[in-house]
Amino acid sequence: MSITDCAKACVRYSSEDDERCRQISENYGLPLSYETDDREYDYVLTIENGVLKLRDLRNRKYRPIYMPVQPLTRVSRNCLLGRAVGKKVATILDGTAGLGSDLLLLARMGYQVTAMERSPVFAALIADGVERINAISAKLSIKSCFADTRYVSRYFDEKFDAVYLDPMFPEGRKSSVKVARPLTVLREFCKDDDSDTEELLAAAIGWAEKRVVVKRPNFARPIMPDRLSMSMRGKLVRYDIYLT
Repeated sequence: MSITDCAKACVRYSSEDDERCRQISENYGLPLSYETDDREYDYVLTIENGVLKLRDLRNRKYRPIYMPVQPLTRVSRNCLLGRAVGKKVATILDGTAGLGSDLLLLARMGYQVTAMERSPVFAALIADGVERINAISAKLSIKSCFADTRYVSRYFDEKFDAVYLDPMFPEGRKSSVKVARPLTVLREFCKDDDSDTEELLAAAIGWAEKRVVVKRPNFARPIMPDRLSMSMRGKLVRYDIYLT
């Protein structure tokens, strides 16, 4: 299956690391462009001081987006997400890695996390972040994979204890809470990704040994209400838990 983004992006050739630019272009099916030729694109992936970053070519006032690798300190599982995943879980597939914030949090809780992302641009950003984390810390266990979680069985032989999903939130109630710029950009790239959430969840349920945890806004209905086991609710979001 061909995996594509909605927004147009390219990899900008950089003399800082020309071979790495070519590898990113080939691995993620993104066009390689010189600075003088990237005007037809909305975004560009660039290597800056060894870090892969996503820049908006239409409005250069915005800061570039990249996966953060800090903090790396261990955190307790006694938070809402940790309680939803559970203490008896060891391996987790983050099936919608997105910006990487949740996968880093899960790894800091001590889980062995494999990040899967189907957007070529964000999969490249996640892979770069995971590589940088692994280079500076041997205490966290994180891997990354550019693939579609709906077809998870094609990529792994063994199942995971749990699958974590944070699909694109549906458009809903208006909120006074300002949406962070990176989330706005993610929605621009993955704006159609809320059309197959049920298929995504069904695949996750079939591949999780113990449970699937789905992050949802409180106003949204469960994706599969008939299969739902329980929910843990916060102020703005909740975690729906599907025991397998």
